[in-house]
Amino acid sequence: MKISIKTHFSILAVTTKLALLMILATNFTTITYAASTDTADTLAELPTDASVFFITGEETDPFTISYGEKTVTYIPMIHIGTPAFYKAVAEKVKIRKMAGATLYYEFIDFDALDDNNKRKARALVGILPTPHQYDELSGDGYIGQPNNDFLGLVNDKDVNVDVTPEELLEAYEKRFGPIVVTGIDATSDLSEMATMVLPMENVSKIILASRNQKIADTISNRQETDIVLLFGAAHGPGIVADLQLIDPNWRRTE
Repeated sequence: MKISIKTHFSILAVTTKLALLMILATNFTTITYAASTDTADTLAELPTDASVFFITGEETDPFTISYGEKTVTYIPMIHIGTPAFYKAVAEKVKIRKMAGATLYYEFIDFDALDDNNKRKARALVGILPTPHQYDELSGDGYIGQPNNDFLGLVNDKDVNVDVTPEELLEAYEKRFGPIVVTGIDATSDLSEMATMVLPMENVSKIILASRNQKIADTISNRQETDIVLLFGAAHGPGIVADLQLIDPNWRRTE
């Protein structure tokens, strides 16, 4: 099926575990997301060749973007998938690192937040997006994304290029005002889904756009020239667009 970025986040706003699981672990999804950057307040369409990824329960289709001496192999990820899916990802990472690449990966440690900020984070997408929570949502042959399976392969050239949870919440509140958690969400067990979720149009600008821009800046500013990037599939088009805003010579080459 084809889903837009706005549809994706509308689906994330549902309040049943089953529906959330369906979007996090779609068996076969063609993702045609719009690009987003912090320099624009609206979402702009990307050319088709830069915005389509194929993700199945067993496989993910990497693509390569290059400029000058820098080459980035992007491996689109889903946060709930089959063990076979993640085994295939680990093998791709291993092959690229054996060839000399440095791994850039995503991970926001929401477990490190205090209780109040965890509740704010839960209000973003309806769940507290921790490895444990993804495991709780999985089942029927699916597991949560096992980040540790991708780290330390071949060598320790692994770089977390994501924002911190504090930076994420700060970015939201700076742009849209304080996150105020009230009612049952202020006291309910954090393993439960939130009853109130922040406007998804706002959330997408932070969870996607601000992180995409940080990744693009990191790729541009760090010295590594051979990079394997392990990041959520929804971020791919925006990262490509943000790199092209930095320099239009960035091109998808595979």
